[in-house]
Amino acid sequence: FFFEPARNMPPRAKGLKRSSDNSTAPGEVVQCGSDKEFKALVTSGKTVIVDFWASWCGPCTKIAPAFAELAAAHPSVVFAKVDVDECEGTAAECKVQSLPTFMAFAGGNKVDAFSGANKLQLKKFVQTHAAGAKGPFNDNESAGEGGEAAMKVTVLSGFLGAGKTTLLKRILRENNKRSDGDKLKIAVIVNDMGEINLDADDIKHSKLIQEQAEMVELHNGCICCTLRGDLLKTVKNLSEEKSFDYLVIESTGISEPLPVAQTFVMNVDDQDPEHDESIGENERKLTVAKTELESLSHYATLDTMVTVVDALNIYDALGSIEKLSEENSFGMVGNTGTTKDKSDKSAKDDGNPAAKASFDVLFTDKGPLGLELTNNIDGNVEVLRINPGSQAEALPEFRTPGVIVQRIQGKSVEGLSCDDVMAQIAASRRPLCMTFSYPEPEEDNRSLAQLMLDQIEFANVIILSKAQILLKKENEEKLQEIKALLQKLNPKARIIAPRKDKYGDLDVGSELLNTGLFNMEEASSSAGWMLELAKEEHTPETVEYGISSTMFRATNMPFHPERLSAVLNGFGEYDSALEASKGGSRSDKDVFKGVVRAKGQLWLANAHAFPMSIQTAGRHLSVEPTQTNFLAAVDEDEWDEEEREAYKDLVQRGRWSKKFGDRCSEVVFIGVNLDKELIAKKLNAALLTEKESKALGGVEGWRQLADPFFGGECAKFYFEVQYESDEESDEESDEEEEEEATDKYTKMTPLELKKLCKEKKLATSGTKTDLISRLLALEEEDAGVVPSHAEGVAKKRKSDTKGNGGKRPKKQ
Repeated sequence: FFFEPARNMPPRAKGLKRSSDNSTAPGEVVQCGSDKEFKALVTSGKTVIVDFWASWCGPCTKIAPAFAELAAAHPSVVFAKVDVDECEGTAAECKVQSLPTFMAFAGGNKVDAFSGANKLQLKKFVQTHAAGAKGPFNDNESAGEGGEAAMKVTVLSGFLGAGKTTLLKRILRENNKRSDGDKLKIAVIVNDMGEINLDADDIKHSKLIQEQAEMVELHNGCICCTLRGDLLKTVKNLSEEKSFDYLVIESTGISEPLPVAQTFVMNVDDQDPEHDESIGENERKLTVAKTELESLSHYATLDTMVTVVDALNIYDALGSIEKLSEENSFGMVGNTGTTKDKSDKSAKDDGNPAAKASFDVLFTDKGPLGLELTNNIDGNVEVLRINPGSQAEALPEFRTPGVIVQRIQGKSVEGLSCDDVMAQIAASRRPLCMTFSYPEPEEDNRSLAQLMLDQIEFANVIILSKAQILLKKENEEKLQEIKALLQKLNPKARIIAPRKDKYGDLDVGSELLNTGLFNMEEASSSAGWMLELAKEEHTPETVEYGISSTMFRATNMPFHPERLSAVLNGFGEYDSALEASKGGSRSDKDVFKGVVRAKGQLWLANAHAFPMSIQTAGRHLSVEPTQTNFLAAVDEDEWDEEEREAYKDLVQRGRWSKKFGDRCSEVVFIGVNLDKELIAKKLNAALLTEKESKALGGVEGWRQLADPFFGGECAKFYFEVQYESDEESDEESDEEEEEEATDKYTKMTPLELKKLCKEKKLATSGTKTDLISRLLALEEEDAGVVPSHAEGVAKKRKSDTKGNGGKRPKKQ
């Protein structure tokens, strides 16, 4: 028998208070009785932890007392329960797929979630998010330190010359015209104070601060312009001054908005960057600096992300093949300078400490050196961080991350461990001369087109500058065409095209400040291609001003690699596309010329197990393997619980075929004057045919196809999911044991190692690395293993950044 409890009258848990009740005492659990009540609660500005439950759910009932106890223990946080049967709209909007599910909301945004009736996980979850809640605060304000309203922030992005500085001056001057009661006290952080050129009246009610942007390599390999620890300290100090209502940041022209936004919303309170293997070395150094502070969200709330786009040059930028590492028509230089700068050995130092290959520092006996060192993955000893109040803190050279120790008192430290170097420093007399060098920066190979798209797709507000000049050269239709393109690239953004010089008709107070538009979750998924891919069905759209999008989807067969490679060309040549729209001739070769943006996945015949990611930015095209295999590429009995749930979802949505499972190609194209039928025709013609498949002997023969994308390596790595063999598992076990032995000796001091070597009748000369190598070699001999090369065994093993080479762990 199947029993379904009455849904109209769900039982109310003991001690719950309806959110519609007039008052809620700290420590009480609020019961949201409707979608409207839930929305009012989470948008109240408070930190809210929500338990999504149902009266018929056994685990929900079990975990309820623990939830109530945590509510009583954390009165600064609002605890709420939402019955998914009473609030079906809320449950659907929050994508609740299992019960119980717990979610944390801050400033009206969902910041974290987990599912399951795990008391320990729930306790840690609550403690994590309660740490940022300093107490009750006003209903319409975000919480800052001490429960006061956090300072709100607007970030201005855009290319060099787009008009960011002019817009910043407009913001300050319009604010000064307000009555005293409405006037904001604005702090401004800029990259180059010399470019601002503000007079005394402009900054009468503002504070101007110069901040350098710093380039770091993120763990996904993307070199981004982000904000360093100094900015965190600056924002904290501004907040503690309690003299400012608002902060405006003008970022560099080469800055990507996403890392800037992450700086404001990320929770660094619980991070342990020293032991986090998921992040890169440069990001680790940046995070170490951040963990000296509380999360920036305690002091400032990101309110609006603004991108300024030059109406005169948008097509030039999107159609450019130039990179930031090259001299380009926009005069924007990447984080490592241009190729010409790097090849010019006679270039003079322009004031940037990193321009010098190396530098000497003379430390005296007046105060600590302040150097904290570490071994990097290249075997060098580098400066991890500088301690406050030390001699090194006063030197600008150490503000560049990753400075490497080269010599101590003129002697090279090459090959020495961090402990050896620290021991030498401790044993040396003062004054102590040390030579340091800067790490060789990676080339900034971002394209101008991709950078512009990143700035457009992440914005809440897009200001189309120089519209008044465009209207003199072109016509109203051209301006509307550009606005339509921007709206298609970012459907959720406000597109504003001021018609007067210097934004004279732009109401900056209402359009750029205190808008409340920024939401990290929405901003991360606001790009037009994301919204198109998320649609279950694609209906014909009205084409305005020649701007449109189209989706190609194929599930019956994969792409023939060579035919697809021959088709994918000619992207971003807008002049040809615009000419064709005016009645010019169009050939098959022009099929992709009007495409501004393409994004999606490809199913290649010789990559039967893994989808390939495809994206274009203007004339740049990239096809890269993804990290996650097709679900159908793994035997069903090997699926874990998450994969089984994914299978059910795919079947429910009609995305699972009996023959090929979830394998499919789907790509979104956005652009100018697209010929949707021609795009579909050309891509369909590039699919492998049934006749070709039969001639190859079926699916297994697909791996024989030529590989124009990956130099012949595609089938080897991506045709099937490889499982670890018993031998590989044994090798990993041996490596782990070897690493444990190495770590055991690495923790010992040189004196302890020499003593141990003497006891075992081994030579005691040489460096710490030599001593460890002898001890490890002796262990192998005692175990009956003849080492093929003891040399280098003691070196710290590099972290495996390539994963397990596309192999699936052996089934336990």
